[in-house]
Amino acid sequence: MSKNKKNNDIKQEETFEELHNKRVKEMSRRELISSGLIKFTAGMALPSIYKVLANNGFAQAQEIFCPKGNSSGLCPVITLNLSGGAGLAAQFVPHDEGGAMLQSYGKLGLGNLASRASEIMDNSPTADPNNIQREFGGVPFAPIQAGAAGSFLVGVRTSINGAAPAALANTAFVGIPVQSRDDSGVNKFDISGMVAKAGLVGEILPNLGRNNTATGLRQDFALIKPPTPLIVGNTADLSAALGVAGRLSNLNNAQKTKIFKMVQNLSGSQARKLASNSGGQNLVNLVHCATGSNTDLSSQDDSIVALPADIETIWNVANQNGNNRDRIFATMVYNGIVGNAGTINLELGGYDYHNGTRTSGETRDQQAGEVVGRILETAQSLGQKIMLIVTSDGSVSAADDGFGAAWVSDRGNAGMAYMMAFDPVARPITSSFQLGQFTLGQEVDTQFITGGSPELAAAAMFANYLSLNRKVGDIEKVIPRTFTQADLNKIVKIFG
Repeated sequence: MSKNKKNNDIKQEETFEELHNKRVKEMSRRELISSGLIKFTAGMALPSIYKVLANNGFAQAQEIFCPKGNSSGLCPVITLNLSGGAGLAAQFVPHDEGGAMLQSYGKLGLGNLASRASEIMDNSPTADPNNIQREFGGVPFAPIQAGAAGSFLVGVRTSINGAAPAALANTAFVGIPVQSRDDSGVNKFDISGMVAKAGLVGEILPNLGRNNTATGLRQDFALIKPPTPLIVGNTADLSAALGVAGRLSNLNNAQKTKIFKMVQNLSGSQARKLASNSGGQNLVNLVHCATGSNTDLSSQDDSIVALPADIETIWNVANQNGNNRDRIFATMVYNGIVGNAGTINLELGGYDYHNGTRTSGETRDQQAGEVVGRILETAQSLGQKIMLIVTSDGSVSAADDGFGAAWVSDRGNAGMAYMMAFDPVARPITSSFQLGQFTLGQEVDTQFITGGSPELAAAAMFANYLSLNRKVGDIEKVIPRTFTQADLNKIVKIFG
């Protein structure tokens, strides 16, 4: 055997990792053609190859096709953002630092609830407008009066249907008073980056979102930028992310499989030559990762968007197509809960509802409650523990003329977020139904650790998420020096 042939054999046995560590030079079009890819690329620039494989850009394609899979043991995380400034502090009833009711809730549109203080211990979930409502193990919510108050809880209860006893009985709830900027996408409420760093990664899909932003929400990220989310405008976007795009999307499953196998063959000698050029290793890695999973995925039906019958029933979408909002939500939630995807970020618009009435706001709040209820029932149906977060940008102020007063202006200093934890085995333990507090002025106490900062409130939600998963000790690995131990003792309210 000649020395040259022996050296060639050694080169053929080099691994992708070894090739990745080599110094690379800039890749010319002539070199790309000489590598043998000319028939595949048809003279396209390198980024165009990625576009053939996915509907996303160069960087997004790598993230979508090369998920690491969730081996962290962390439960799914779903966030529902109510864009516009919802009056969440008029649904859950905030208390003061000592855990007592405020003297008045007039600015929150609930009048003088203090006169009903004797009813606060009434745990019966009745619809009597004279009673403060209790749910999720005794958490106080506004009295229910159609078009005037309590509609979020109405939405939760009515959407859950027959599974209500289990889905509600096994859900813990914590209200989080936090001041936030009105009508703005700059509030740093998104915890996806922290959750991803902690180890929650979808098996075959990335984080999913609805708004074309870095977070998939009209909210900014807190502390850590998340991986680029897949923005879902239609359920077909999910199946497209696992297959091919453009004209290739018209191929049947068998043809798609052949395409991926053909591309996979390029990861041999031709890919080795590509790897010695700038950008070539990116292509090798993408092809190697993509075909490893997509060859199998493309040979199957689009099961990722085919919901089980019971999930369709929960969301009432059995006869809805992929453009339907609830169908999109159901598909995203389902894929998040079963582990196909990373974090799930949903969004509802129309929550800037200070129009001189109360009814339009209550209608929107009931819709939010219905989505929350369906998420909880989906988790119950699938037997999976989840963390559910509800956020908004700012809040609203009432005309301060009694119970059910109209919403008349923005009021971000009365902001609120919700944190819910569901466990199919039993409701997670909580030390309080509130993280932070309101003042007698009916506004957030910004002297509390998280009260004046959406970013710190999000970090506190993440701390509770770790606690739910019995991993609160890992917080320093993800967001070091954010909270002291004394801080954690104050902000961790949920225990797994």
